[in-house]
Amino acid sequence: MAVHALMGSDTIRSGLTLITGLTLIKGIPLMRHILNLIISLSLILTLVGCVKKPSDPQDPYEGYNRYAFAFNQDVDHLIYRPAATVYKTIVPPPLKQGIGNAFNNVETLTFIPNDILQGKFKWALVDFWRIIINTTVGIGGLFDVASRMGLPKHYEDFGLTLAYWSGGKKEPYLIVPFIGPYTTRSAFGGLFDYVTTPWPYIRPNAVTYWAYGLKYLNVRASLLSADKLFDNAFDPYAFLRSAYLQRRNRLVKENTKPYLDRAQRKAAKATQPPESDAGPVVSLNNPYTTPHIKTNKPLQPSTIATHTNKKHKQINKAKRAT
Repeated sequence: MAVHALMGSDTIRSGLTLITGLTLIKGIPLMRHILNLIISLSLILTLVGCVKKPSDPQDPYEGYNRYAFAFNQDVDHLIYRPAATVYKTIVPPPLKQGIGNAFNNVETLTFIPNDILQGKFKWALVDFWRIIINTTVGIGGLFDVASRMGLPKHYEDFGLTLAYWSGGKKEPYLIVPFIGPYTTRSAFGGLFDYVTTPWPYIRPNAVTYWAYGLKYLNVRASLLSADKLFDNAFDPYAFLRSAYLQRRNRLVKENTKPYLDRAQRKAAKATQPPESDAGPVVSLNNPYTTPHIKTNKPLQPSTIATHTNKKHKQINKAKRAT
């Protein structure tokens, strides 16, 4: 697998150099450069990786995806991770949290049309007031005041809207160069989501580019704590795929649930069983980009001893009964 990844990286680097030289034509906006580069690179990766047979039914493009993953890993180690490390060092945590809140507040704009397309008018009203309150009282979204006022936050995108009307059918896994994991449905839906945000309409374009750079730098910095866990995985590609698809399938499933008011949410929370701390659990807490991987605290020695004693007592009780 390492040999395949290395061969893929060399092929990709050669193709990337060629494509970059061909697409840098004077007068074409930067965003068009990037889009052309991603499309061209995807075609090269598809041709290189199509001979591999998939090992997961939800990953029919595994051959392509593994080469795209290897390329993204190279970009991450060369650019994203070092920049995020510097950013995390110099920016205090409260400011990073505020920046994340502000971008999430802007992204809420795309929730409203998706709420309406799914007929979830209560959620559309909640998202509308969340934007108003957080933009004004929350100082441009730096503070999530709406959640403290009882207006819950949730997540929507056009990919979830398509899933809502298609019965929640699972879609193929796809890795987009430079960006990361998607499903084919969420990747297509991302184009719709983009035009429902203010970013395409802000001038000059440099403001949009800097804003997107800051957004993903802030997100990447929040994921640095998971790098060691990810790098030590037996198969990092399969680890990322499993984590992302678990999170995406969970979002699709939860998207079918009706809106609950504060009293109903409190009652539902009271009936939920407590989270288990019996070992490491992979959870995905950031729906805006690549997965955020978190592990629960491992069992303490005293806890392990307690569980062991209980197990022995149960075994001895069963023996006496027989």
